[in-house]
Amino acid sequence: MARVHVDLSETQDFEPLPAGAYLVAITRYELKKTQAGDPAINYTLTVQEGDFTGRKVWLFGMLVGKGAFVTKNLLKASGIECDSEQLDFDPDDLIGVEILVTLKVEIRNIAGEDKPTNAVEKIQAVPKKKKSA
Repeated sequence: MARVHVDLSETQDFEPLPAGAYLVAITRYELKKTQAGDPAINYTLTVQEGDFTGRKVWLFGMLVGKGAFVTKNLLKASGIECDSEQLDFDPDDLIGVEILVTLKVEIRNIAGEDKPTNAVEKIQAVPKKKKSA
């Protein structure tokens, strides 16, 4: 069996971010299916400022059913009108859009072990800056 050398000097801990509000950009998405086979999107959000710049948080948004409220809130925060019951959108249009998210820390069972993780508690549009006179 071949031996390989691994440099672990720059690895990052995957400790959750502290609870609070963060400016993030939508940097990636992946079309998924829920366990029930319903369509969903897993969004990658990247922190844009402060001590945690570059850290990532994930947001899972269903596209049908009661769980679609996450996608609705994300679209509204991104400036996409969601006034009708049905809507078509291109997820590529969301890449680079900045939003504010409020994170909480919760305990989840991961591989049989209870671990602290982040969960998105609130999604908001970035407030528009007031123009100075």
